[in-house]
Amino acid sequence: MKKNILVLTRAAVLCLSVLTLAACRSNKEDSNTASSSDTSVSTESDSSGTAATAGQSTLTEKEKKALKVIGTKTGDKNEYEIVVENYTGTTIEKMAVKNITDSDFEGDLLEKTTPFTHKEQGLLYFTPTSEETTDTSEDPDSWAVTEGYDLSFTVESGQEYIVHSFPFEDAQEVTLFIEKDTAYLEYVSTASGESINTLEMEKAILESSVNG
Repeated sequence: MKKNILVLTRAAVLCLSVLTLAACRSNKEDSNTASSSDTSVSTESDSSGTAATAGQSTLTEKEKKALKVIGTKTGDKNEYEIVVENYTGTTIEKMAVKNITDSDFEGDLLEKTTPFTHKEQGLLYFTPTSEETTDTSEDPDSWAVTEGYDLSFTVESGQEYIVHSFPFEDAQEVTLFIEKDTAYLEYVSTASGESINTLEMEKAILESSVNG
């Protein structure tokens, strides 16, 4: 039951963050002139220097093949493939993914490769297990949201960071950042074509976990 409450709290924080971002965009659009309202949404990330149009990858297939492989490519139909750029300012030595309903991260996606250095790009592969994608329980007390994954990474200092609700299904390229003790992402949504920055969402989740 405690896990269910934490999952529902996470969902509430995510919904609040999305509504806040939507409200900010709405206020910004209202202040623009009629001519500027016809301008397409910029998809360029000022921090990373990368850009994408409507969430499309900026890399060719040949360029992707030259990237560091993070995880194991299985070829499974449920496999996720996403370009990750390290802009944390430090080297990442360990990385793992877990279902949002799980308590602990297991394994190391960087186990078979060299550390993930600052400004380096890698091609992350992740294949969910059947247990992670299916919940057949009929017990209301054991209900949990089964969709969604968190990503953990440990830097060379030994500190671990967590990125919540990693957008495997809504991004082709993401950039990892660290601000003080908070890890966050910048990416272009494949669903909306808009630039997304998850810093405020991550801060809200961390604050909720501390106060909860």
